Amino acid sequence: MNHVFKSDMPTPFWSDEFRSRILGHREVLARLESLATQGRTPPSLIFSGPSGIGKKRVALEFAQVLVGDRKSLDFEASMAMTEHILYVRPDGASIKIDQVREANQFLQLRRLGRSRVLIFDEAHLLNEQAANAMLKSVEEPPEQTHFLFITPSASQVLPTIRSRSQTLNFAPLDRAALSEALRLQGLKVALTPELEALCGGSVAVALDNLGDEVALEIAQAVKRFMQALGTEQAGRELQTWKDLVKERDQHILVSRLLVQEIAASWREQVRRPENPLDRRQLEKLSQLALESQADLYRNVDRHLIWENFLIASQRALQEARVSR
Repeated sequence: MNHVFKSDMPTPFWSDEFRSRILGHREVLARLESLATQGRTPPSLIFSGPSGIGKKRVALEFAQVLVGDRKSLDFEASMAMTEHILYVRPDGASIKIDQVREANQFLQLRRLGRSRVLIFDEAHLLNEQAANAMLKSVEEPPEQTHFLFITPSASQVLPTIRSRSQTLNFAPLDRAALSEALRLQGLKVALTPELEALCGGSVAVALDNLGDEVALEIAQAVKRFMQALGTEQAGRELQTWKDLVKERDQHILVSRLLVQEIAASWREQVRRPENPLDRRQLEKLSQLALESQADLYRNVDRHLIWENFLIASQRALQEARVSR
């Protein structure tokens, strides 16, 4: 059920300062404004899209407008709060049950007549125990309470949360917006097709990998691997990136790129139902990518992680074909 909630919101809805800093996402911003001004903001929203494109900035601005609370939050902390906004991000490899228990306590402190917003960053890293601990709050949220779940892809959020939320899809930044974002960072960079492919429309990824030729090669290898999944060629493509990837940061890049590629396939599946990867396959691949990501943080042998990912992915695709 949607909460009917109208605040004394400023006109225009989004501040001039915010509009000057955010690039793209005009349809999403218009949708959020419409929901809020009509008093129809759902209790739970998923902000889905590649990392580093502004989802977190939009979530914070939206939360601040809803509750009229402009105090700053420390996005580097695993938990940060103001009187009316709680921000939660993974503590290590996941969002843990203790963080959710603290979030539930935060809900109990709600003041009459004021909304509360809980922002869960990297919500796909909510472990199952933690998700179950917050399920009742999501199912039956206190009055004037809103949950914002930020994730690269809604498909990676646990079904118990996803089924009770409305999803807003943030598209990757296009070439013009990405170039402008880099310019605003004070960088004059030629956005080559290779760098654009590596970025996946993400400013954060671009900034992390500018001038890194190995990163560009890794990105191309991961893309070829995903295109080859389900064939014998996938094993050869895996070997290509195994020969390139040496450092822990590079393995984390592989993990991020896999999530990015799967999310792109998910968006393509929504646009084109005839996409060769169906929803069940994508959900399974998402799950496997997240398990690999968690294994990286648990210091499992890195090359073994990718061997296991290949075997499990090929098996999942084969089983899906048989069951059709």
